[in-house]
Amino acid sequence: MNVLILAAGNSAATNADGYPLCLSEVMGKPLIQVMLEKWQGLEVHFFIMFNGADVQKYHLNQVVEQVSPQAQVISIHSATAGAVCTSLMAIDQINNAEPLVILNGDEILDIDYAKALQFFSDQQLDAGVVIFDSVHPRYSYVRLDENGLVVEAAEKNPISRNATVGFYWYKKGSNFVQAAMSSIKKQALLDPPYFVCPVFNELVLGGQKIGAFRIDKAAYKPLKTKQQLMEFQASMALSGKSL
Repeated sequence: MNVLILAAGNSAATNADGYPLCLSEVMGKPLIQVMLEKWQGLEVHFFIMFNGADVQKYHLNQVVEQVSPQAQVISIHSATAGAVCTSLMAIDQINNAEPLVILNGDEILDIDYAKALQFFSDQQLDAGVVIFDSVHPRYSYVRLDENGLVVEAAEKNPISRNATVGFYWYKKGSNFVQAAMSSIKKQALLDPPYFVCPVFNELVLGGQKIGAFRIDKAAYKPLKTKQQLMEFQASMALSGKSL
């Protein structure tokens, strides 16, 4: 299985000393190390999208190599039109029959990834997403039918109470690539930046089955601002809990 981690954006959640978010320390470990270690015990190959300038300045290739020697860093040297376009920069690696997970690099999920993946497999789905309860328009959303399958996806628009986290699974990477390129060609993603969640609409139109794995909202740890990062670091220190 391929895991594509999107960490190339110019996030506001940087360390006080100016280091990028991926190097923020959580329980004594850089965040990128925590994210990779969440997959221990699963057979995955990582492709990590970093800002090219950060790769060079902070030696992110070497950082990742020490944590996961098989992981591949992909440098993004200029701004893209959004997460979908950034993801397609890895098209040579993900346009295949291998399962694909697209994961946001600015959040942590306090869940067992293996359980989510097993759920998607047991349901014989073509794609899947992790969801939690919310109505805030900062999130992406999916609408489900009576069988719990996704029938519509929207960005920054609460079309349901099923907010999504940045964990998108595809039975085959080629399914995502085809749907993403179709969405862009049809301009179905509206205005940039283009987000990953609405790509599901192309799969729905193609008659593919998309399921949703529900988690408690407390298990979703967004790290998109300095405040969120500080609160997360403080909560982990107080609890003494490891993810």
